[in-house]
Amino acid sequence: MVVKVKGHKRSGGKVKVKAHKRSSPHVDDLPFKAGDDVKKKSGSKKYSAGLKSMAKREPKPKYKVGDVVGLAGSTKEIRLTNFYVERGVPKWEGMVIPVRGSIEVPIYVKEEDIRKLKKIDSKEKVFPADFKREVRFVDKEGKAVRLDIEYGRTVPSQDPDFSISGDRAGSSGQVTFVPKNKAQEELNALWKKYHLKSDIPFSMEQDVDDLIARIKDAEDDEQDDLGLDGWQLTAMKELAEETGETFTDAKDESYDNRFQDRDGLYLEGAGEYIVFESYDDAENACRDYVEEQLEEEPELFTQSWLDNYREINAGDIRFIADDLTEMDMDRSDDELKEEAESRGIDVPDDYEEKDDYAWRDELRDEIYNDHERELERDGKGYLVDDMGLYTEEDFNKQGFVHIDTKEASESAVREDGVAHFFAGYDGNEIELPSGAYAYRVN
Repeated sequence: MVVKVKGHKRSGGKVKVKAHKRSSPHVDDLPFKAGDDVKKKSGSKKYSAGLKSMAKREPKPKYKVGDVVGLAGSTKEIRLTNFYVERGVPKWEGMVIPVRGSIEVPIYVKEEDIRKLKKIDSKEKVFPADFKREVRFVDKEGKAVRLDIEYGRTVPSQDPDFSISGDRAGSSGQVTFVPKNKAQEELNALWKKYHLKSDIPFSMEQDVDDLIARIKDAEDDEQDDLGLDGWQLTAMKELAEETGETFTDAKDESYDNRFQDRDGLYLEGAGEYIVFESYDDAENACRDYVEEQLEEEPELFTQSWLDNYREINAGDIRFIADDLTEMDMDRSDDELKEEAESRGIDVPDDYEEKDDYAWRDELRDEIYNDHERELERDGKGYLVDDMGLYTEEDFNKQGFVHIDTKEASESAVREDGVAHFFAGYDGNEIELPSGAYAYRVN
């Protein structure tokens, strides 16, 4: 039987041990000390000395600090960092090894769970830290290139690897490009040498940063020779950074009449862009363009929408009002007299004998004013819906009908936005850090 020393007493020159498995007072100068485990001989009151203390009998770790283990039924891998015993239960503390794009996180597991883990050699290779970078540029063929350069694990149980992928001129994935300068050639060589490999220099992250800086500097050097300054130079550099373009020409207008005399900057590279100093400038230029289109080619617009902005020419309203008035006055005297009286116009009983037709002139004036007022308010609705003189289609064909291009253009830009009309390539609006706005037109 194993018990725990409680204390001792001397009796007749002999040391006697008091034992209790739950208590541990201090004892000096004895073979046993409080807290020791001792074994009582069967059928005897004596205790044998030299047994190990409870502290020395705590569980020993089955793994070593630095070991990498993998949870059964899980893709997680853990690097063990500390062993400890909590209330008699052996436990491990460790860090979950991150896969590409994640970070290290701590984890705590029991020894009984660790027995289910797959032990991995603690002397495994040490790899550089994960990293990811993006680079944009235009290659020798004038194609815009965007590449992701990264190093890390894509599968937790496998070694990390180095990869470069991206897109070029509409193609994506493992695209190739044609280098146009030394920096781009170095990037191409780096790709060929290390792509999908685990063994890379520990300096790779800094090397990649330096290479990207040289690629960008080469792009900037090419663009500084376009003769721009002020907001235009700033906007061009910002757009180059945003799109990865290298612009080879810059001018105030283009062959596209949408952008001629619009107070914008026209840039040519792999793509073609129109850039404005502010959104207000872009919006004003767009309204002017849409207004011109409405005047020259109204058939390009949705006619049902355009009908909302068709109206009668102001100079034609009085002629139409005259015609409508004559139509109304072409009735018998009795009918005219009845309407005049309904309007409160005094009609003499003997107007025929006295040849007094002043009331007819007053009636004519009132009828004319009514027509003129309604035509000015809603000429189309009045002639088509109220009077039924035209179908909607016939009304739109009349020579006295025109389009309020100013109001229509303002409405079109307000509802659809500038990019709808200017960004013919992708419909996107690019807001630059300086406050300039750019649109890819081709």
